[in-house]
Amino acid sequence: MCLYVNFDSDLQIDNLILIWKNFWYNRAKYLMDKKEIAKEFAENAARESLIEISYRLPETGLTAENSPKYINGQEFVEPLTRDGDEKYRSELISISYSLSPDVKVLPLLPQQND
Repeated sequence: MCLYVNFDSDLQIDNLILIWKNFWYNRAKYLMDKKEIAKEFAENAARESLIEISYRLPETGLTAENSPKYINGQEFVEPLTRDGDEKYRSELISISYSLSPDVKVLPLLPQQND
């Protein structure tokens, strides 16, 4: 489908181009703002979730030592140990507290010799 439009003057064409440019500029600006808000929300939500996970009590009764290897003759996958879970949890928490790119770190002053 083709759309043919007859313009009476160059002014109409210029106005149409200006309207079209403004539309795309505003659309791009809206999407950029939306991405920044979404990114900030996701970072805050992840940080809150990691903090919440770190304060939970460990589940009882589900250790690698007492979990069944076979049930009704079927073999199950070897369970993960708690040490691995704790390692990943501490890594995630350390990532969530990493310095923001907005924060400026001051350089250390050289030590003065007496």
